[in-house]
Amino acid sequence: MTVACFGAIGMAYVAPATVIHVPQEYPTIQAGVDAAVNGDTVLAADGTYAGDGNRDIDFNGKAIVVMSENGPEVTIIDCEGDSLDPHRGFFFGSGEGSASILQGFTIKNGWESGGGILCFHTSPTIVGNTLMANVTDFRGGGILCHNGSPAIVGNVLTGNSAMALAGRGGGIHCSSGASPTIVGNTILANTAVYGGGIGVLNASATLLGNTILENTAELEGGGIYCDGSLMSVTNCILREDSAGVGGEISLADRSSLAVRYSDLEGGAGAIFMPPGCILHWGVGNIDEDPMFVLAEQGDYRIIWDSPCVDAGHPDSLDPDSTRSDMGAHYFDQNDYMTIYVTPMSTEVTPGGTLEVTYTAMNRWGFPVSYWALAEAVLPNTHTVTVMGPDRYTLAPHVWRQQLIAQDVPLTAEPGLYLYRARIGVPPNTLYDEDSFSFEIAPVCDYLIWEADPTPISGQPIMDALSALGRSSEFVEGPLGNYDLFAYRGLFICLGVYSNNAMIMEGSPEAAQIEEYIAAGGSVYLEGGDVWYYDPLFMGGHDFGPSFGIIPIDDGVGPSIGIVSGVENSLMPGLAGLTSPYFGENAWFDWLGAIPPAEVIFTMLDMPPDIGVANPTPSGGHTVGTSFELGGTDFVGEVVAEFVAFFED
Repeated sequence: MTVACFGAIGMAYVAPATVIHVPQEYPTIQAGVDAAVNGDTVLAADGTYAGDGNRDIDFNGKAIVVMSENGPEVTIIDCEGDSLDPHRGFFFGSGEGSASILQGFTIKNGWESGGGILCFHTSPTIVGNTLMANVTDFRGGGILCHNGSPAIVGNVLTGNSAMALAGRGGGIHCSSGASPTIVGNTILANTAVYGGGIGVLNASATLLGNTILENTAELEGGGIYCDGSLMSVTNCILREDSAGVGGEISLADRSSLAVRYSDLEGGAGAIFMPPGCILHWGVGNIDEDPMFVLAEQGDYRIIWDSPCVDAGHPDSLDPDSTRSDMGAHYFDQNDYMTIYVTPMSTEVTPGGTLEVTYTAMNRWGFPVSYWALAEAVLPNTHTVTVMGPDRYTLAPHVWRQQLIAQDVPLTAEPGLYLYRARIGVPPNTLYDEDSFSFEIAPVCDYLIWEADPTPISGQPIMDALSALGRSSEFVEGPLGNYDLFAYRGLFICLGVYSNNAMIMEGSPEAAQIEEYIAAGGSVYLEGGDVWYYDPLFMGGHDFGPSFGIIPIDDGVGPSIGIVSGVENSLMPGLAGLTSPYFGENAWFDWLGAIPPAEVIFTMLDMPPDIGVANPTPSGGHTVGTSFELGGTDFVGEVVAEFVAFFED
């Protein structure tokens, strides 16, 4: 929902020469950067990126764009830093200029000076990112600018910290001659000893159209601390910041500050200005409630009645060509009917409730009747109607809010959704629309059903999932006690003859699993006889078609000495993995793959293949094997490949 004012700085985005895809073509973001040349774009797919190659990422002086495919909500860099193992998200230290662009990531859990991003004598463009929960024991919890002139545009900086010793700049710190342009950012609830939101030391900074809220400094400058520096603040909102001295802004050491056309809580009295410092309190400043749409839910857009609308500098314009508003989010005046939708939470579970506050505004001088329609765009891009079209009438010159609760079906597939609301008059008149992303999260990531009477795989699989940050639970009792659609995937372990379980043809379990796969679910199924012998001779259910498996033979036993991963395009990381086999070792079905399925495991000491992976037509993924994964010493590596395959 962030709308940033980009017009204040001229940025020309040149069409890239090559788009480098991560992780499809290169496994890490750093590998993509290393392969890029000037003018290229490194495009990161949705997901959480962690570990070496996905933190401490260095542009190496290249004029490239590193960006996410679908925005910071779904593209996360988890630095996993701490005081004993410090890491940050990105480093610019080789002369990067404005053509070095970082865009569209969430960067979190950094621990370093510049916990999220460090710009060292460089001037990159940092646009449309979210920096959260980054920590420094010195300067710049979120971003540190040491010399250089970076453009910091349209980002959200929240929950970052610089609290150790004389920590400065919880959100952003600028020092040693830096001269950043800080435009259209939301700087919220950061903490520091000096400068909870922004700290500036022996530098200069231009702030334009930012919203700076609820930041805290232990000593000085809750919103901004300016020490021996020059700063201009224009078209900004600063409110509810707090500090021992200078709740909103504190100056020190002959600093000079110019404030104009801004909404500053407490007015000039909220600025601490010791002798030798200079305050230019310009025209157009106010101290009024900015009238956010729904601040308690993090929606800091402003409504039409806000005193911040058309109250910015008269020589600057918003994208709707009207006079600038104050703050990071302008009110779009292109139409006289406006709709905002604000979620109470952006994460729900199947069977839960999605609560959305609708804010409707009528700026016409007469009543307006309109129809409201809400849709959800599913992870598979299909669209379903969740409300309406319903008819409403809004009186002239008013705005109204209404909380609407919408049930999430138990069968809703976990994943990222888009909620989109539109108002207008059918069939052809659209007044306005608004949207937000939300996630339907599984109750638990993975369900493990170990029906094997001599279990060997379930616990190692659970341990491997935990090491990957995924939750899991064991089935206790019948599978029917569980809503399979609440999980990202299933791991089913049936064992190997003579200690094996069967899923019978016509059984409730067979129907549940097939329904789950048909709806796009992801399933791993291991069993020595489940593919050939049981369906042919014992009345077992035939899972082969759903798994892309054609059974070749019943095999012989004992037969496996070494299990080996083979080259394939679905999980290339399996290639070359080998392990002695120490699980149940008799009567393994030999398997073939029905394209687009591919063989992924074989017996290294014999020709038969014993594992197949399959991308299903419904968008899910299946893996079938005829050996016990728990009988190998590469469970962790294999489960990591399975999870990446399932969550692709």
